[in-house]
Amino acid sequence: MFLLHKMNKHLVAAFAITLAVFFSTTVVLAFDNPGLGASNTGGLNNIGGKFQQNREEVREKMASKTAELREKRRGIVKEILGKLISFLSNTETRLNNISGKIQGRIDKAKARGVDVSKFQTALDSCRQNKASAETAIAAAKAKVNAIDTNNLNDGAIKDARAAILAARRELNSYRQCLVDVMRQIRLSKELREGSESAK
Repeated sequence: MFLLHKMNKHLVAAFAITLAVFFSTTVVLAFDNPGLGASNTGGLNNIGGKFQQNREEVREKMASKTAELREKRRGIVKEILGKLISFLSNTETRLNNISGKIQGRIDKAKARGVDVSKFQTALDSCRQNKASAETAIAAAKAKVNAIDTNNLNDGAIKDARAAILAARRELNSYRQCLVDVMRQIRLSKELREGSESAK
């Protein structure tokens, strides 16, 4: 029994010595080769760096695509505003034709001896509206042409839209003035009497 107890003590001592040798060897290797632990850290840093680089590349591509889409959108908006200018110009031309027909009717009535002074005065006031409409349309056209599709931060589109709305208001005033003159002519007793006497 005493012998067995003595052998157990020797086994425990041997096991303790083995553990001590193992840990001391590990510590020595770690001091002699500091790159062993750092290699794993370096790999992680490398992976993190690549991830950061990829994220920056994606961010740059997204910013570039966004700028490209904004530029394209501004080009489309400029084209639409240009078409609105053409529409306003064509409307002005039609109103000018109507004004010419009204003037022809006034001239014919005057030739028949009808007093057309109030109609002529009314039509002359419409020509002032015409001049205002022409000026507003020209200003709106200049605003549209000034739009730079490459400049994403200026207020040129907003200014062009405001100018087009102003031109449309002036054109509506011109149209309403011509409508009022035509109504006066249709309801004019003097004009009807002049027409009947000419017959």
